[in-house]
Amino acid sequence: MAFERLPEIVSYGLRLVQNCACTNGCPSCVFLSRRPDGNRDVSKAGALNILTHLDAVLNRHDKEQDKDLE
Repeated sequence: MAFERLPEIVSYGLRLVQNCACTNGCPSCVFLSRRPDGNRDVSKAGALNILTHLDAVLNRHDKEQDKDLE
């Protein structure tokens, strides 16, 4: 079920990170509370890069599927 909603989930994550007021990442957007390394390698810029690319690929795939259904 989550796989079917992956484009929606990725788009939500992208909007969440984009709209966060922090500069480098924070617990509200990209940090995980239980990482033993203290989120040392986590970055907002990296998350935005990955989510932007995933969102573009997934949305392109959805549009192609919609065309096939017409």
